[in-house]
Amino acid sequence: MRKHAPIDKRGCQLLLVARFIDRVKDNDSVWSRIDDLRQAFQEQGVNLLYISKRQEFQDTSIIASAHSIDIFKQALHEIIGIQIDDRTSTVFPLVRMKMFDIPKNIGKEASRYLITIKTKLSDVEKVYQTLSEFRPSADIAFTYLAFIKEPPCDTLTLSAFAKSYEHLQRFVRQELMGIPGIVSITITAISKTKRLTSYSEMVDVLRRELGELRIDRPLLDLSDLSQ
Repeated sequence: MRKHAPIDKRGCQLLLVARFIDRVKDNDSVWSRIDDLRQAFQEQGVNLLYISKRQEFQDTSIIASAHSIDIFKQALHEIIGIQIDDRTSTVFPLVRMKMFDIPKNIGKEASRYLITIKTKLSDVEKVYQTLSEFRPSADIAFTYLAFIKEPPCDTLTLSAFAKSYEHLQRFVRQELMGIPGIVSITITAISKTKRLTSYSEMVDVLRRELGELRIDRPLLDLSDLSQ
């Protein structure tokens, strides 16, 4: 069993996503070095939680908790040389995150996807509430729902497991597009994901430090599904 650096629990306030192009040079990608860099990030007040890669893109995303976006940006620049410029890279918060229970019957064959939902600004709260009440099936399960910035915001991000892309497409067409206020939906497959801290510590820091987070029931450990 791999060991993880302990999470700093001293008042982390924001859940943040950094998305950037991972430029590989002599096999020295962020992915190959991330385990060795966790302590350096923690010393700058950044707790690394997850790293993932979107299938249709060449970018890498790191989910972390920190006091501010500026602290995270500075750590990214000083530790891995990423300069956030809003053209090839960005940092954004996940706001009012809700995490869902994942049923065991979704199976290890399930794939992970990000669903980006654009709404009418006047309807975004109703859409958020409708999605937050979703109950999983044998084919589709949500992992988390969040705004991608502080309200007012018309964009939601939804992480989901699905038995197949076709299952998810059908669900989006038959269920999500029928929700009043939704303008457009984009599905992006996640090709690779790695958890960067122990599951219990991750849930603990989310519960303790992110006051808006709601975890209704104990979550399953997603490590087997997420690798």
